[in-house]
This record gives sequence, C-alpha cells and structure tokens, in this order.
Amino acid sequence: MKAVTWWLLIQPLLFSLLFFSFSTVAYPAFTSQLIPRTKFGSNCFVLAFLSVPACGLQEVTINYYSNPAKELDLLVKVLKFERQATARTRSGEFFIIGIVSQKSDSISSWLTSDWLALNDRLKQQPIRVGQLPVSIVEIDLDSFPPNLLEEKLRQEAVDFLYLGTLSSKKSTTLIKDICRLCSKLKLGTFTANLEQVNSGVALAFSLTGDKPQIIINLEAARAQGLNFSSRLLNLVNIKKG
Repeated sequence: MKAVTWWLLIQPLLFSLLFFSFSTVAYPAFTSQLIPRTKFGSNCFVLAFLSVPACGLQEVTINYYSNPAKELDLLVKVLKFERQATARTRSGEFFIIGIVSQKSDSISSWLTSDWLALNDRLKQQPIRVGQLPVSIVEIDLDSFPPNLLEEKLRQEAVDFLYLGTLSSKKSTTLIKDICRLCSKLKLGTFTANLEQVNSGVALAFSLTGDKPQIIINLEAARAQGLNFSSRLLNLVNIKKG
C-alpha cells in the first residue's frame, strides 16, 4: 500500500520532467542553436505530441514537420507547372502568399513568424512566380470575425494561401470552411500538414525522409482554379476525391 501511495505521489513529477525534456523538440523557440538554418535563415522545426496511456508513458511521435524556406522553394517549383499561376494574380506587383495563423495559439504564432521572417531575405534575394516577386503576409484569424475572411483575403490581394497548424477549438470544420471559400475565390492552398489534404487543401509537402514528397488533392486543386500540367501530375502523389 505504501509503495502504491509513493508511486502516485512521484508520478506527476516524473511526467513533468519527461515533458520538459521533450520541449526542445516540440517548441522551436528553444532549438535555434540545434537546428541547421536554411539559405533564407529560417529554422525548420518539428511539432511533436506526447500521449499518456493508462499503462504508463509513451514515447513522443513526430506528426508534423515544417521548413518555411523549403516549402516556399517547392511551391515556386510546382507553380512552374501551373498554367495560370501569374494570370490569376490579384495585386499586379507581387505574388502574395497569405499565411493563415491564430495568434492565440503559440505554435501557430511561431510558425507564422518563421514565414514572415523570409520577407527580409526576399527583399535582398527575390524569388519570383512568373515575373512577380513573392511577398508574404499574415492572415490572423483571431484579429477579425470569421465571416470577414473573404474580405481580408481580397484586401491583402492574396494569390496563394498557406494553412499551417490551426486549432479547431472554435470550429471543428475550420480547414474545410477555409478551403470551400478558396474554391469560391479560385485561390490555391498549400500546407506541410498532410492531414489537411483530406479537408480540401490542394497541395501538401512532406519534408520527412531523404526526399520531399508532393501530394496533390486533384479535386481540390481543380476546384481552387489550379490547372497543373500532366508532366507534373506524373511526378507527384495524387489524391483523388
């Protein structure tokens, strides 16, 4: 009986220590000296989740990996095979990539900061989609009511939309709702979160392993006005429906 009581007393302490030891994996703010920087100076980072089953603690499993500089590079390469990439631009001066964020969520906020940090480098080393230099803007869902998202996207003249880690606390259909709006606006979407492909995101980049993988939700891509060449479609993973 004493042994059981003793175990119950120290279990929270052990859990806290274990969680702290994994925090350098889950939160990029603590890993800037451990992770190699890309040519744009942006840190790649991993989001990991710790599960605690009834029988005890389980190892951390990696579920999402992000490298904004690499994702941008892949997007630009993919859009070379999109027949109307620059014809659909809304600003005329820049190809605007909107980063959907939630300032109330720390992971989303960190990820967005990493994306926005690319702007300084892009001013010195422009990357272009067609003839237009790329610029990155934030679309913070916490800063306006949900029904004003369409107005915000038009106001920022967004040409392509990135969906990172978004909390579904306020809406369980958040990703699907955004993707439906993007289909209405003929606005392409991309992510590094592979689960979002099932919710209607057109492009997903898997950055784990030796070579990055490109996944296209063909139905979503067409609904969002994307018209990829057969040459590209023969090289990527296609999700139909």
